[in-house]
Amino acid sequence: MSTIFRTKYLNEQQLEGFNKYKYACIDNSPISVYISHPFWNWIVEFYPRWLPPNVLTLGGFLILICSFILVSIYDYNFNSNTFGSKQEEETIPNWIWLICSIATFLAHLLDGTDGKQARRTGSSGPTGELFDHGFDSWSTVPLTLTIFSIFGRGEYSISPYTMLCVLISVQLVFICSHWEKYNTGVLFLSWGYDASQYGLCIFYLFAFFANPKIFHSNLVDGLSLAYFIATTFFISCILSLASCLYNVYHAYIISKTGVQVFLLFLEQNSLDFNRG
Repeated sequence: MSTIFRTKYLNEQQLEGFNKYKYACIDNSPISVYISHPFWNWIVEFYPRWLPPNVLTLGGFLILICSFILVSIYDYNFNSNTFGSKQEEETIPNWIWLICSIATFLAHLLDGTDGKQARRTGSSGPTGELFDHGFDSWSTVPLTLTIFSIFGRGEYSISPYTMLCVLISVQLVFICSHWEKYNTGVLFLSWGYDASQYGLCIFYLFAFFANPKIFHSNLVDGLSLAYFIATTFFISCILSLASCLYNVYHAYIISKTGVQVFLLFLEQNSLDFNRG
């Protein structure tokens, strides 16, 4: 165990990269430009300057995890909302979905304002970005699983294998987005991210005010809402991957620096900021 703490994981060149690294991103979705960022810019002015941005990052993640744990207590096996089935157990109380809606909104708010607080206090840096995006990568799992807890495991839900594929696709998009940033120097934020977060808040509010049972239906013959959402995930994944490949190729054509091999990137130390 002591060897872990004595090992020097970063060489001098990599450490020097921390001083040269500058965060760059493109977030030009209409929702972000006209709603999210103006709202976040207003909110961040209420934060005390002594408040560390990493506290906001951690707080948003913990809020999300707490709501996921709460859902898991009532629905650890995705059977609680399986209406009209022999597997049906005690239905998840509707107030749980109100908490999920509030938690999703607050987590998104804190995730959107931590970077602004860092720049406001002059404490922005690559380690803060790593802290932020590390928690973002973990958040993809509870966010996705909580959605499908509404549908249970009946005829209007999706199979466990489909759910696994959804999780893999979400993780794949997250990895490819950062591979894209590694090669282009710019993080291109998806238009669907903000829309999905606000959509989730509304989705949970519908479940609270009405009942999750309203989602147990077919949009068209043979296509349930759950499968429609899963299909949307897959289509978004394909479009995001295509966008990543295009941006990396475009950067390669412009800079002539070459494209890093994807598998090599996965094997390398993710803390190598020397390219920044």
